[in-house]
Amino acid sequence: MQLPFIKMNGAGNDFVIVDARTQVIALTPEQIQSIASRENTLTQGCDQLIVMEPSKTADVFMRIYNQDASEVDACGNATRCIGWLMMQESKKSQVTVETKVARLVCEQGKEPNHVIANMGKARTLKELAILERNATFVDMGNPHIVFFVEEKEAINQIEEMGLSLQTHPAFLPSHGVNVSIAFVSENAISMRVWERGVGLTQSCGTAACAVVVAALYQQLLADNQQFHTLSIEGNIPQTLQVCVTAEKEVLLCGAVEEEFRGCYVY
Repeated sequence: MQLPFIKMNGAGNDFVIVDARTQVIALTPEQIQSIASRENTLTQGCDQLIVMEPSKTADVFMRIYNQDASEVDACGNATRCIGWLMMQESKKSQVTVETKVARLVCEQGKEPNHVIANMGKARTLKELAILERNATFVDMGNPHIVFFVEEKEAINQIEEMGLSLQTHPAFLPSHGVNVSIAFVSENAISMRVWERGVGLTQSCGTAACAVVVAALYQQLLADNQQFHTLSIEGNIPQTLQVCVTAEKEVLLCGAVEEEFRGCYVY
C-alpha cells in the first residue's frame, strides 16, 4: 500500500505526518520505526511520526509516535505543525488540535511561518532530587525534568544525563521522562534536550515550555506574562518563545516549515 506523507519541522524538531482522516491507517511498530529511521532515504527519518485522525471536538486529532514506536501524549512543535496545516487547509487563523490529553488552540503568529500553540496549564510541578542534583519536574501533557546550571557550557552534559535518566525507575510508570538542562541569563535561556524514545533532538516544544515553567517556579525569571526566548543548542541552534499567562496557560511560539512531500510504500 502507498502512504502519502508530509515532512515538516517546527524549529528543527522534525516530523513525518500522515493523514488518516478519511481512511484508517494501521502501522506496525516495525513500520513506524522504519518510517522514522534516519537511514530511511525516502523520509530522511524524523523525531516523531504524526498521524492525523478525525475528531468530534476539534479540527483534527493528532496521534504521536516516537522513533522507537512508543506512543506519547503531547508534542508542542508537532501541535504547531499540525495547526499550520489545518490553518492552510481551512483558511482560518485559529484552529483546534485534539491530543490524548488535551484540546489545544493554535493561531497564526505575527510572522507568516510562525504558529502559537496554547499548551494549557502545567499539570504537575514539584522539586526532585535526582543523581544528587536538584531538578524540577513538570508535566506538560508529557513528563519533563529540568536541571538549571550556572555555566552555559554545562548544558552539554545532556547526552550523559539524558541517557541515564530517561528510564530512571522513578519515571517508568509514565514510560520514562524527557530531560532538559538549561542556563538562564539576563536576556535569554540556553538549553539542550533529550527526548525519551528519541534521544537528542534539535528542539522540543514541551521541553521549552517546561523550562520556562520551571524557571518561573524557581524564581529565575520574572513572572511578567511576557514571551521568553529560548535557544535550543545543537548542530543548528533553534529558537522558541514561551509565555506563561496570568491564567497560567503556557503559550509556545516558533517557526514551522514544510520540507517536502512523498509516498511511503508498505
